Amino acid sequence: MKRWFDIVAIVLIVVLAVGLYRAKLDADAARVRIERLEREVAEARDQVRTLAAEAAYLSAPDRIETLARQKLGLTPATPAQAIAPDAARAALDARA
Repeated sequence: MKRWFDIVAIVLIVVLAVGLYRAKLDADAARVRIERLEREVAEARDQVRTLAAEAAYLSAPDRIETLARQKLGLTPATPAQAIAPDAARAALDARA
């Protein structure tokens, strides 16, 4: 009877040791994956900051006005070019 108990105890110890080893390997793999994901998140945040700065630069009114003048030949509207909303509506209706 003692011999069977010893065999069962040894088998149980081996099974627990293998289970513990697998759990450690799984934990290490999870840690590596978490570190990789944290790096990806940091890189994505850097890209967001860079893109936000670029968008701010590209949408700057002074820059757009300069490009409109140089590339498109546009100038600011004069008061003579402004019309009342009713007149604009009438002009659009006349075209249709």
